[in-house]
Amino acid sequence: MKFAESLMANLELPPSKWLSLKDIDVIDILFQRLAWPSPLVREWAATAIASLLKESPSKEAIFKRLLQWIKSQQLESMVAVSLLPLVKALEKNRDQVEYLQIDKIIESIPLTSVVIERLVDELSYLLGVDSKTPSKRKIINPVPSPYGT
Repeated sequence: MKFAESLMANLELPPSKWLSLKDIDVIDILFQRLAWPSPLVREWAATAIASLLKESPSKEAIFKRLLQWIKSQQLESMVAVSLLPLVKALEKNRDQVEYLQIDKIIESIPLTSVVIERLVDELSYLLGVDSKTPSKRKIINPVPSPYGT
C-alpha cells in the first residue's frame, strides 16, 4: 500500500470536464433523448417537445433552443429526428404554433439529405408557405485520400 501511495504522492489530475458543464435542465434532457438508440424513447421525446412547443408559456424560447440543437448536429439522421417535434407540433393545431417560421428552421439546418429536404417540404406545407431548402449535402469520397489512385 505504501508503494502505491508513493507513486500517487505528487500526481496532479486535470479538472474534470463534467464540473465545468453548464446547468442542465429538463429541456436539455429531452433534446438528448432525441439521440437515444431506442426509437420508442426518441418518439416520446419528440412528442413531449411538440407538446411544449404548443402549450408551454415559454414555447418560443424552447423553439429557439431546438433550433440551436438542430444547428449543432453533425449527422443527417440527427437533424431529421430533430425536425420531427416541429412536424408533430404542426399536425394537430397550427394556431398554437403560429410563431414557427420556416426561414429560421431552414437557417438552422447544418446539412441536408433527401429525408431532411422532404421533412422541410412537409413543414412548409403544414405552415402554408412555399420554401426551398438549399442543398447542404456532404460530399463523401468513395475512397479515403491516402488510398486513392
